[in-house]
Amino acid sequence: MSFTYNDRELSNLDFISRVLTIASNPKVPLIERFRYVCICCSLLDEFFEIRFSSVLEEAKNTKNQKNIQKKIDLIQKKSKKIEKEIQAELFGKIIPELRNNEITLFIDNDWPEKYSKTIKRIFTQQVKPYLNLIVLNVNRPFPKMINKSTGYFVELQEKDTKQTRYAIVQIPRMFQRVYELPKQTTGAKKYGFVFLVAMMREFASILFPDHNYIDEYQFKVTRNSDLLLSAEDMDDLRDSISGKLMTRQTGEPVRIETSTRMPKNIVKFIADNHDVTTNFVHPFRGTPSLANYIGLLDHINNPSFFFPKHQPRKINFGEDIFQWIKEKDRLAHHPYESFDIVNQFVKSAATDPNVVSIKQTIYRADKKSKLIQSLMEASINGIDVNVVIELQARFDEEANLKWAEKLENVGAHVVHGKPNFKCHAKLLIISRKEINPNNKKPYIQHYAHLGTGNYSAGNASSYTDFGLFTADKTICSDILMTFDFLSGVRKELKPKEIINSPERHILFLKRMISHEIKQARLGKTAEMIIKVNSLTDTRVIDMLYRASNSGVRITMIIRGVSRLIPGIKGQSENIRVLSTVGRFLEHHRIFYFYHGGKELVYCSSADWMERNLSRRTEVTFPIKNQRLKERVIDEALYPHIDSKHTYWLSKKLDYSLKNKKGDARHPNEIALEKSIITN
Repeated sequence: MSFTYNDRELSNLDFISRVLTIASNPKVPLIERFRYVCICCSLLDEFFEIRFSSVLEEAKNTKNQKNIQKKIDLIQKKSKKIEKEIQAELFGKIIPELRNNEITLFIDNDWPEKYSKTIKRIFTQQVKPYLNLIVLNVNRPFPKMINKSTGYFVELQEKDTKQTRYAIVQIPRMFQRVYELPKQTTGAKKYGFVFLVAMMREFASILFPDHNYIDEYQFKVTRNSDLLLSAEDMDDLRDSISGKLMTRQTGEPVRIETSTRMPKNIVKFIADNHDVTTNFVHPFRGTPSLANYIGLLDHINNPSFFFPKHQPRKINFGEDIFQWIKEKDRLAHHPYESFDIVNQFVKSAATDPNVVSIKQTIYRADKKSKLIQSLMEASINGIDVNVVIELQARFDEEANLKWAEKLENVGAHVVHGKPNFKCHAKLLIISRKEINPNNKKPYIQHYAHLGTGNYSAGNASSYTDFGLFTADKTICSDILMTFDFLSGVRKELKPKEIINSPERHILFLKRMISHEIKQARLGKTAEMIIKVNSLTDTRVIDMLYRASNSGVRITMIIRGVSRLIPGIKGQSENIRVLSTVGRFLEHHRIFYFYHGGKELVYCSSADWMERNLSRRTEVTFPIKNQRLKERVIDEALYPHIDSKHTYWLSKKLDYSLKNKKGDARHPNEIALEKSIITN
């Protein structure tokens, strides 16, 4: 039977549109709306750097040029529509509202005359000396603009010959692009921010005293940033990653943003110099680099402009965290509960003379990670520390290289997992010498943490994730086996209770879905609730379609990309696809199977994407404790199903807030309240 699927990239753009609804919601605090505009710009940057780049690579290698070109055109059309909506929201609503509240963003050179002296001084003293100016000619060709760099195209005229000249003003990559005006200029209770683009509009003419100045136009080049590693690169992964990081800045152009004022002939000139058509040019108003300004207004002292301050609850583990875990399985729900419990777990181990070893995977970590500092301390104290650091964690490669070096410098053992497979699993296990109270003999007790999110306190403050603490013998044995596999000691991995990629996930899902199908065909209750960030693997989607056709009731809670299309007769009538966006990024992966009334619940590091299920090291783990099962269901599944704030995907691929009679509280609020009650 032939099934139909949604397009991955177009679904990705739909997700960005849903995020933009937060910025356009007047009930959201004002500065938070500005932040979400910037977040949408950041998401678009990454979309073009990675996803659109992959489409262009596909276009080079496919024989079906007509279909791929149609897709490229649709992406361009849809992304440009989102960019227009971003600009309309920013300039039509947010900036005027900020100005009404004494916060002025000068993205255009429309400041009051009394500000001119201060702004000109900023430009001449803090900006002008650091700009790189190039007047183009045969000997000075169009410079190579690095990824996401902003430049200015200047139109000039020779004073004597009146001949038109073009110049490029390059802005240093780490250069400041927004300047807050001093209070003696704005007034004590006012805030003023002048953007470089506005100063260039006003003062660019003074940069070229030997020419007649005509005009300047800002532009930005986004390039392919995916790091493609070959089999040969695996021979020396660190050197290969270091080398590839240098090329990331100069990959092929995938988008050129240009000022809406830029004349068509100059637009074409810039496009030609980057070997792309003008269809790759995206007009913008103001500045295209809003992704850089997510935290620009965070210091403004007015609580009403922000979400109510969220303080994660600290988990009280008593005097002995190991005894606390040994008593029973424990669950931490971030960001409602503090990530500090994970830091404390490792910190306690680092100074405990009974701890023999610590093994951990690191995919992303904080720049100043307390957890890694504790691992370093543990190694210095003589504890055997083994860390699997993933060097291919996108946009964290450089940071992870540095952490690897620091850990090795204090004697920790660092490996990078199975060749050709990113290690995306979130695992931590501590082995400790203890005395059996019955026979007084020493033995080794293991304590583990398994998570759906990264070992990053920063992520844990804004991402929803679960972390399981357990001393369960079988699960701990499975984790130790996994580390042996990652370090090369074992060639095969056959755990008893955890499910791993790349070997077992697909088989596990097939088995679980088949069981629900059998139940449905017997006329019994058959239900699945799945919460993941993305669903793109057509092997799994086909299983879900077959389950739907057999009568299994399926709820998919998918924050981002969904290639599954719900509600199609003879394909997906019993499937609903939901999506929630809000203050916290929905990040946990949860699999619920009714399973004949047993209600099996699993948490996972893996999304249902081809890469996660077949080309990465991932771990899915069972929630065995009944009380913790109920927590996962009540805090992270049901709130999304019964909410007015949850989007429903239709068979026409439109997302809408369909459940008008649902709970008026956002799922984030419900999860917070329920986690207080159930903890």
